[in-house]
Amino acid sequence: MRPNLNLEILRLAWASLTAHRLRGGLTILGIVIGITSVTAMVSLVEGLNRSVQGQLANLGSDVIRVRRFDTAVVMGELPDSLRNRRQFTAEDAQAIRESAPSVLAVTTYSRTQETLRYRDRDSRLTDVTGVDRDYLRVNSASLGEGRPFTETEIRGGARVVLVGSEVAEELFSGVDPVGREMTIRDQKFRVVGVLAERGSFLGQSLDRQVIVPLGALQRYFGGSRERLNISARPVRPELVEQAKEEMIESLRRTRGLRPADDNDFALMTQENLL
Repeated sequence: MRPNLNLEILRLAWASLTAHRLRGGLTILGIVIGITSVTAMVSLVEGLNRSVQGQLANLGSDVIRVRRFDTAVVMGELPDSLRNRRQFTAEDAQAIRESAPSVLAVTTYSRTQETLRYRDRDSRLTDVTGVDRDYLRVNSASLGEGRPFTETEIRGGARVVLVGSEVAEELFSGVDPVGREMTIRDQKFRVVGVLAERGSFLGQSLDRQVIVPLGALQRYFGGSRERLNISARPVRPELVEQAKEEMIESLRRTRGLRPADDNDFALMTQENLL
């Protein structure tokens, strides 16, 4: 009985469609458009995810960033409990280096924005990042030409600079930047290297920046030793979670938190941005 019933249902459906060709055609067209739209949306979302993941890889897929609060869960105006959290210091970073065996390297850095000049050429407002010796290592940044800072330059806060590829093109077009002097605010800095091109993240160029020793930024552009950013990289990518646990323990200790206290900081990784 069931095969005959199925055939009868199909026969009636076909008879209905042929009797009402316009309505049937519109029905089929609607189904086709719906399926096509869903397929297109799925492909678009998958493409965006791949794009974001690729851009995050440029930032360092296993980099652990220490923040005063989790920016992913804060909406609107910051409450005082978050706004008044203490800043991070060089002592926080040094304690992680000494007590977290799963951490390969830790960097402290600070950032401001300035207009740059070479001869009669001025740049747009550009990120100026003051760094320590491990900044390039932690952030998977490399040089396209020139050399990194020496230990003496880092310790002494020398007026030397690494320029991003976009800055090199904007200010030094047709000229090799290495060895030349440029002006940041009213200070002369000697270019010792050009950073390799990194692309962009969410529409923001990663190549529009210059890097100077942290001591130079603090001395000439008002950076504070008590307002630092901290990032770290684990020994191996699969040790990210273990490294985070060790960093949490270290930070709770240096920031004087009691066992019952909540963390007054947050650790951010690539997963938090996806």
